[in-house]
Amino acid sequence: MREDILKVASQQFAQYGFKKTTLTDIASSLGKQKTALYYYFKNKESIFSEIISIEAESLVNQLGQILLEDSDEVTKLQNYLNARIKIMSEIAERYKVLKDELFFLLPDIEKARTPYHTMECEALSSLLESGRTKGVFSLNNPKQMATTIVNILKGLEIPMYIREDMGQDEEEVYGFVSLIVKGLTK
Repeated sequence: MREDILKVASQQFAQYGFKKTTLTDIASSLGKQKTALYYYFKNKESIFSEIISIEAESLVNQLGQILLEDSDEVTKLQNYLNARIKIMSEIAERYKVLKDELFFLLPDIEKARTPYHTMECEALSSLLESGRTKGVFSLNNPKQMATTIVNILKGLEIPMYIREDMGQDEEEVYGFVSLIVKGLTK
């Protein structure tokens, strides 16, 4: 039932936005009464946070798989950057109805994503350290650089919600990825 609630709520948020989606709407779509939802979630905000956590976990897992690929560090970094932009662009597209509410929702989104942000930084830091050790990357502090790169990528997320074509322009993405990779490689 919990998964059904999350699935329906995600669809409702994507279609109507956060403010216009009610617990009654979610429950009705499931053929339940609103009170049935309270067994699993205390309010609409907790449902939304859980959806954000699930999406963040999925993002980190997908990116983690890329960083574990059997390829050189430069290719892994390029694949990571391209995938990160693509995945976030897809999420922005799916939830584009939320763009008017984004700044209202941002504190809750960031709170739900914090542990996954840390995991992403650690995974990227490992890749950068490996590349530094092999003499591929020129950097002093892989952990700090990983955090910087992840924060830059997170900074692109807001324009992805506002500018519907951002993250989809191949030349723009290629230029960004090249800038990061060339800036790190010897």
